[in-house]
This record gives sequence, structure tokens and C-alpha cells, in this order.
Amino acid sequence: MKSWVSMVLKMAKFLQSELNKTIRTLYESLLWMAFLYPTEIKEYSQCNSMMIVYNKIKSPIIESFLTGTKDAKDCYAMRQVHIKSILVINPDYDELICDETHLVIDDEELSRIVGGKFDVKGFYEWGREIHPIVIAAAFGEPYDMEWGDYHRRGLEFAKELRKCLPSEYDLWYHKPFEDNTCLIPERQLIM
Repeated sequence: MKSWVSMVLKMAKFLQSELNKTIRTLYESLLWMAFLYPTEIKEYSQCNSMMIVYNKIKSPIIESFLTGTKDAKDCYAMRQVHIKSILVINPDYDELICDETHLVIDDEELSRIVGGKFDVKGFYEWGREIHPIVIAAAFGEPYDMEWGDYHRRGLEFAKELRKCLPSEYDLWYHKPFEDNTCLIPERQLIM
């Protein structure tokens, strides 16, 4: 009897995990589709701008479900937020983090955004580790990188940065172009 109950509990946990992965994939894909829209709209345009579409799709309720955050019983769930800017961590030779318009955010600007509450220097040092890999790849030379450790540290920085960012910013982590492993998804929303 105990083994049957144990098996059912393991199966339920597995199914919940798969449900979370599926919902996260769908949600992130919908959000990322907003990047297909123009960043600015012209007077004669019939479509919305990227940020309007992104904000229409953005759902704190889905994110609460994915992160396991519970609201107090006497509170209601927030249904909509306004995202002012989307920051994307995308390690490359000439950039580490940029906004939704592909404007590179330098260390001074990032420090200003987070109010000095984040290890900006360590973050940019981590980002520079990719430079020799990018150069080798550009010249068609072989390169070796411990991607698992690189992404583990990068995601730690991303999670710490997310905690320091004001709520009107969203943060995405994008794996470098040179990483052809399947250790992590190509891009992921940091919640």
C-alpha cells in the first residue's frame, strides 16, 4: 500500500512539474512574440507597438503560478502590471545587457537603474569571460567552454539582478550564440 501511495505522489509531482514547464514555455513564447512588433508606431500604422503588446500579454497571475507564490487569503491577485522596459542579458563581445530597442546598457546605467544594490562589477566581469570564445568562433577556431558553470553563474547574477530591478522592468536571460549545447533554453524570463 505504501509503495502505491508513494508511486502516486511521485507521479503527481512529475505531472505538476511537466505542467509548469509547458505553461512556462507557452507564456515565454507569447511574451517573446511581442518582439516581432515595431518598437515605435507610425501615425498611419494599424498595429500596436511592441511594449503595448508585451504589456497586454504580461500576466502576474501566470507568473505567480509558475513561481509558486501564494497570495494571502484576504488579498486579491494582481492581474496587470505596466512594464516600462525589457532588459535582456545576452553575453556577446560588445554587449552584455540591452533593452528592448537593442540599446546597450553600460555598467553606469545599470548601477543607476538598480540604485547600487547589485554587484555590477562582478556581473560585467562574468560577461567578459565570453570574449575569447566570441573571437575564436568568429575566426572559425575551436573553443572550449564549461557552459554549465557559465550559465549557473549567469543565472545567479540574473536572479540577483531581478531582485534589485524596479517592478516596471522585465528581465530575460539569453544564452550566447556560441553555446550550441542544450543545457538551458535559448531564452528565459527571469521571475
